Amino acid sequence: PAAAAAVLLLADACIDLATAAPGAEFATAVAMAVAAELPLAALCAVLAAHPARATQRTGAGAGSGSGSGWDAGTRTGSGSGSVSGT
Repeated sequence: PAAAAAVLLLADACIDLATAAPGAEFATAVAMAVAAELPLAALCAVLAAHPARATQRTGAGAGSGSGSGWDAGTRTGSGSGSVSGT
């Protein structure tokens, strides 16, 4: 999902620049591309390239007890049979 978002943001910036009329509209397209779309695309590309880093940070904060709430919920959900009953 992050890689797709990066590609779509980059494509949107290019299309905005290509279709903008000269003058104020082009200046607005450049400002939006430089200030919003391209930095977000870069962030999404970094997250797509390094997904393990984000997971490790999230997991390190929830390290108290026997496991995180997500693990406990998954074990409870699979033991009750609620997934197969839907």
